[in-house]
Amino acid sequence: MSKESPKSLTKGTYSPPGPNDLRSPCPFINSLANHGYLPRDGRNILAKDLQSATQSIGGVSYFLSSMLSHPIYLEQPPHHDPASPQTAPSLWDRIRTAIQTGTFPWSVIRCDTGMRPAGQKDEQGRLVLNLDQIAYHGAVEHDISLTRLDAAQGDNLSAQPDLVRQLLESSSDGGKTLSLEDLAELRKRRIEKQKSDNPELVYTEREHRLGCGETALLLGVFGDEKGDRVRADFVRTLFEEERLPVEEGWTRKAKVGFRDVAKISKRGKAVMGITFPV
Repeated sequence: MSKESPKSLTKGTYSPPGPNDLRSPCPFINSLANHGYLPRDGRNILAKDLQSATQSIGGVSYFLSSMLSHPIYLEQPPHHDPASPQTAPSLWDRIRTAIQTGTFPWSVIRCDTGMRPAGQKDEQGRLVLNLDQIAYHGAVEHDISLTRLDAAQGDNLSAQPDLVRQLLESSSDGGKTLSLEDLAELRKRRIEKQKSDNPELVYTEREHRLGCGETALLLGVFGDEKGDRVRADFVRTLFEEERLPVEEGWTRKAKVGFRDVAKISKRGKAVMGITFPV
């Protein structure tokens, strides 16, 4: 753990966040900030920097990293009800807004993921997000995270030690790895648990798709070549320290594309066999 001032740290050097630094519900994004690939204070993040860090450090393809980054820079809808999908504007309204805000074409493809508060820009007029704003409920952040509370339960931003422990203990090979099947079965148990614990639970096919996609991204970026399993020490480092597990031996893959993640997600859904409504 580095004790240098964040301003003196070189990019790539790990340092945990200070008390005034902002972080997101995503351990991968947080690790990028903790290593200096994104602003260490977690403020005024540009879409192009989020996309570039995800691609260059995580090995995520340009298309997938752009699809994951740019659409969240749309403005939050006014009076949004997290229990209801964001109302989609017309195609022409989306195209016009996308061109005006510099989010074309991604915001045309995905228009229900806006997290940016209305009018939030930096001094140069560029669209920016703070990392804690990624916890905005009902856009991409959703109920039944593997390591976070549901929004209705309180803190949907921070990793919960008991849930991280539960994640690591879901290994079926004595704690060496977490397989796709391990993670799928854990999500099934989390669904049943949250159905009883959270009376305000929102978990539709949309939330299921997002959750399965996140698991697939974990397996795709940090797992073996086929996305079958990921080393447990990689997961522990990523979720407990929010540090890239380079010291443990992780290296970025040449490219993790949309099709790769989609295939892993499809396999995970098949293992779960969830039907809706849950």
